[in-house]
Amino acid sequence: MVDGNWQWYDPEVAKAIAAENVAVSRLGEAQANSVQSEAQLDVYALDPAYKEAMEAAEATLDDTLAPYGLELKPSEPKGTLAEAQERLSLANSALEDAVSASAEYQAGQQSLLDAIAKQVDLPAISDPSQAAVRSPDGPSAEEANQDAKAEHAEVAQLLIDSALRTANGNKATVDQLVASTELELKLTDAKPGTAEYTAIEERLQGLQTLQGAAANQVTLAEAYQEYGIAQKAAADLAVTMEPLKQELLAQARERNPHHFDWEGFTNGRGEFTGKILSQDIVDESGQLYVVTVYENATFTDENGPAS
Repeated sequence: MVDGNWQWYDPEVAKAIAAENVAVSRLGEAQANSVQSEAQLDVYALDPAYKEAMEAAEATLDDTLAPYGLELKPSEPKGTLAEAQERLSLANSALEDAVSASAEYQAGQQSLLDAIAKQVDLPAISDPSQAAVRSPDGPSAEEANQDAKAEHAEVAQLLIDSALRTANGNKATVDQLVASTELELKLTDAKPGTAEYTAIEERLQGLQTLQGAAANQVTLAEAYQEYGIAQKAAADLAVTMEPLKQELLAQARERNPHHFDWEGFTNGRGEFTGKILSQDIVDESGQLYVVTVYENATFTDENGPAS
């Protein structure tokens, strides 16, 4: 699904897109983790409660580096402790979003790969009303079709899940960029009103607009997921029910073979039913019946004429 529309891609292209999403998200997670660590150190450096611990850590590092002619020169944290804590909150949010994006993209990639693998051996869905070669002891054409439909529904469900996971990954990525850009505004030396500061503000506004669009894509993908789940459940139920339906039809045919003459029949009163228009199995209060609708009459198996 791209921008709310399903588009066809060659499987290899689809795999490459999914792999790129995963790779970029892992890079974003690593970057967000580094920024979060720096923000956490700023809080420690400005918090009096950690003053002795920070000084001890710096001394230990200097002792370790001294034999190599090196020394630690940590940068001075900006602003107050409250400001550093605010920056840390943004860095934590960005990291959480990055982790979520990476997980969603990876899950979406796996669903896509599973769908592509299953597509290779998908059975064809045929017209069950047409004659077909089958084993005498094998499933009916309708049973085979229901099995095939269930397999197709499973692949469709995997693709829908991949689309939802990707939409979630996109939304998390945009959320990460928003938090990161808000943090950038707090860390920049540029003054409000300058070209550099304004450029960051405009970039942030654009990302905030994208947040709404990304959220809409998630909502749409969630709706598709609900549809896909319902379709898969219906297909699975049809597979379970089809042998029962075939058994019911066989029993009905044995009792009233003339009800299965699609050209119709004439009853004892000389009344012609006309051709069969439809033959369905209906559920009436938990009881299944074969209902045959002719041009001039309707019969419910076991109960005789329904109308």
